[in-house]
Amino acid sequence: MIQCRNMMRLHEQSSGLSVWYERLARAAFYVMVFLVPLAYFPWTSDPLEFNKQTLVLVFTSVSVIAWLGLMVARKSFVVKPSGSFVVLGAFLISTIVSSFFSISPYISWIGHSQQEYTSFLTLLSLCLILVIGSTFLSETATQKNIWILLLLSSAVIGTSVCLGAFGLPLLATAFIGTPNALGFYLVAMASMACGLLLICGRGDRDHVMLEGFFGWVLRASAIVTIISALLVMMMLDYWLLWVALIIGLIATFAFTLIKTEEFPSTSSFILPMVLLVCSLVFLPLSTPFVGRIPSEVSPTYSASWNIAKETLTNSSWLF
Repeated sequence: MIQCRNMMRLHEQSSGLSVWYERLARAAFYVMVFLVPLAYFPWTSDPLEFNKQTLVLVFTSVSVIAWLGLMVARKSFVVKPSGSFVVLGAFLISTIVSSFFSISPYISWIGHSQQEYTSFLTLLSLCLILVIGSTFLSETATQKNIWILLLLSSAVIGTSVCLGAFGLPLLATAFIGTPNALGFYLVAMASMACGLLLICGRGDRDHVMLEGFFGWVLRASAIVTIISALLVMMMLDYWLLWVALIIGLIATFAFTLIKTEEFPSTSSFILPMVLLVCSLVFLPLSTPFVGRIPSEVSPTYSASWNIAKETLTNSSWLF
């Protein structure tokens, strides 16, 4: 009898630890999703990239520890298998090989000022985020929280950049590295925001979208993100950004055409359709706001290819 009670007590403690580890992993993801895009510490030598890499490493480490603790508490291997893990593994192995034969080992393994995102350490963290996220972020309720945090941060960034471009700066930063990197970030967020606005028109939106106050916050953040993304793209006027946005919007509309019965409301298509029309119009034409954000000066694609080819020819045994 005593042994049975002890077994039950251990089982309850194990269940309690499992819940705690799961909550810790989710909390780390929530904080990382919201803070990493907004990370800007002007008192450091590298206000953006180094700080973002540090936050990614810290919160990824917390998630990995929680993941390992969950497996110990449950006494089982906790992961949802996916075919994409094979691609991730191959990509990570190729990065290891590339870093091992690199002529600048520290930069390849750890990273350097404004090049942290290319390092093996950062890529390893991102791969771990995908693997662990597939386990802890599969529930709809968790995904709702991720959506609102992503769009909140993108709305703050887009608003700050647009106000600064029109003479009302909040902070002397664009938050996302180079101007073109900022543009691609807002393109991705605007495409996701368009998809969420289309979902708002579905009959089962209460199941998919957040309800009440947070639902309105999500919708407002999506609208602000779309408008600010359009303004930033008009100020940058980079053709590749327009092409990326067109591809994202066409993919979104293609999904709605396949599942037309699930999107009965046409009003939710207005803003995404306006964004698509603007992209098609301004792709060949100049925009009225061009130049308000400094353009990014970089080598052409042909020059970049020639530099990379010459570097590999001179320093790699494969070429």
